[in-house]
Amino acid sequence: GFFAASNSTDPAIGAIDLPHFGVESYTNMWQKVRTMWSYAYEHYRDDYDYFYICGDDTYVVVDNLRAFLQDPRIEELEGGFLDAISGLPRYRARALHTSSMRPRPLIWGDPMIHKRFPVIAGGGGYILNRAALEFWGTKGMDDFFADTIDSREDILMSSFFWDNGVGMSETVDVFGGHRFTESAEWISGFDGYSAPTSPKYMEEFLDMVYNKGIDYASETHISFHLKIDIRRLQKTGHTVADLMHRYHALLYRICG
Repeated sequence: GFFAASNSTDPAIGAIDLPHFGVESYTNMWQKVRTMWSYAYEHYRDDYDYFYICGDDTYVVVDNLRAFLQDPRIEELEGGFLDAISGLPRYRARALHTSSMRPRPLIWGDPMIHKRFPVIAGGGGYILNRAALEFWGTKGMDDFFADTIDSREDILMSSFFWDNGVGMSETVDVFGGHRFTESAEWISGFDGYSAPTSPKYMEEFLDMVYNKGIDYASETHISFHLKIDIRRLQKTGHTVADLMHRYHALLYRICG
């Protein structure tokens, strides 16, 4: 299933006009996203097991997203397993508030630290299971920061779940490769320290050390956030859409 939140409805491409509180601006991303999640809850919560959200500047490797969610470790988490994040002594007590719930609410994305607890870095998108979407629909949709204007939708959504005992689950692979990242060009020059997710704090709070360069990315990569490439693309007369087509051609070996 798929829908694109828009200010115009076009069934041919799955676009739906979703009015939201406040102005049409990046600075109001929180209201846009809370409206999208609320729409998904009201219309699709019984139709799918998992729900993934991202912006229109993100390339998604759908096959790897599907494979990730079909991994046996996902079933272990839904059964109450505490992973490398929720099992840490500093977060374990919080995780135990909801780890025994059945179904257990779970969220996945690339981690970063905010006020000493792990939150989702939303650029590469993130995933809610059906139980997490139900959690939002019944406990947050009506009044959680309902009138707040803020661009930090990832931090606010993570804070809602954290306040209710739902922490994010691990998405880094066994080799330390990240599945939700910035663009491939950014990855190739990554020095292990200068990242939007602040590796220094990731090591301090999550015991996570970042790989450098290409080793930063997982072989089962899920998404590339291409926002950082926009200015370079504009200088050469190209768009993010052009770059996405290039990613797709390379990844699926359909280059002419």
